Amino acid sequence: MARVFFNKRTGRASEPWVTLCLAAAVMLTLLTARAGRAAQLPALADAAELFDVKTAAAEMRLGGYRVLPLLGDGDEKSALTDALLQYPDGFFEAIRTRTGGLTFLLCGGIRGERPGCRAAPSALTVSGSSGVTLVFDCSEGVSFYTVCHEVCHAADAALQVPDAEWAALQPPGFRFSGRYTDENGRPAEDGDDLSFTPQGEGEPYFVNAYAKTFPAEDRAVLFETLMRAGPGAGYLHSPHIIKKLAAYCALLRAGLDPDGRWEQPFWEARLCEVLKAQQACRP
Repeated sequence: MARVFFNKRTGRASEPWVTLCLAAAVMLTLLTARAGRAAQLPALADAAELFDVKTAAAEMRLGGYRVLPLLGDGDEKSALTDALLQYPDGFFEAIRTRTGGLTFLLCGGIRGERPGCRAAPSALTVSGSSGVTLVFDCSEGVSFYTVCHEVCHAADAALQVPDAEWAALQPPGFRFSGRYTDENGRPAEDGDDLSFTPQGEGEPYFVNAYAKTFPAEDRAVLFETLMRAGPGAGYLHSPHIIKKLAAYCALLRAGLDPDGRWEQPFWEARLCEVLKAQQACRP
């Protein structure tokens, strides 16, 4: 998944990771699941209008990518809105308010046209003066995990997480590559540098090589992986990865729900499962 925007803001103090983890654990334990939500889900047409879901009727260009038109969108629109309906009330409204707009666009393909762009990403998030647009290639369907990944990029546009705050959670001396391809144009996920990943040397700080491209990709990959994996997944036993997941959950809460109106979002429930599983596995 490609990310075209990258915002910076300074002046925000970082909380110690221990405080973040403990706060997240306490918060997750005390919160209760929302009851009866399924009975209140709006119809597909209403949901699509609610989330501003559109279909690319003609070819267009966004952030260095060519977006191809889509013919027919029934199944894909349903899959997208089903995923969006899992988020707590007010989540997307908070992003829309902070960024100036939020649109979901279904298309028939995405093709990179500039050096450094991914050749054919399955999804794309672009930030501009009119807000944030999340683009999904429907040629092979729209997965819940891809939606989760791109929504994290939209949340990043609203949160504007300071570089220094996220850098404090990385290996000493580590720097994100700042590019989606290497010097030979090869995709970052196909690169040879697997250091600090479960597949390479050193303690895991990153789920994969792609997570080492940009801070926002690190957060999006973490979130997507949390949704994909069961509580017992090996890389979720890395204290560094758990530390970053807890920090990101705390950032979402503080930035998008400052009044504490959410009950228990699905990502907090999953993180709670992971934390409980880790406690149960300790001797």
